[in-house]
Amino acid sequence: MRVWCGAGWASQETMSAYASEKDSIRRRVLNNGMWGPWEWVNPPMQVGVEYRTTERYLRKPVYCKVVDFGTAPNNDTKNVSLSGMNIDEVCDAIFHYSVPRNGENGVMTCHPQFTGLLVSNGVIQIRTNADKTDTNFYVTIKYTKITD
Repeated sequence: MRVWCGAGWASQETMSAYASEKDSIRRRVLNNGMWGPWEWVNPPMQVGVEYRTTERYLRKPVYCKVVDFGTAPNNDTKNVSLSGMNIDEVCDAIFHYSVPRNGENGVMTCHPQFTGLLVSNGVIQIRTNADKTDTNFYVTIKYTKITD
């Protein structure tokens, strides 16, 4: 696709690729004769894989990754480090849970047995006031990088 804009007729070309994963689309843009990196419109979201998205936050590209948090703590606090991800600023975090013994899955917005969810200073933290060691957690985190 080619788009012309402005009085100077500057052009921009976009290349799209449809991945083998269901409904996953990547794109890259040609600006001033240089192709930019591939970015995901809607990434397939595999656990542990970092995706550069087409989103922007304060003019910086937004990355997305699902982090395996493991099991929830037993009436305690648990921290998982995000070190090595080169995070500048966290834009969004969504906690997902799974209870393997009964097949329950969901998105964690609030729950009486979980007293806190926090993403701060390169750490994901969850606090519980009950034994939830039968529950596995994943966190979908959106962030910008220091190097961009």
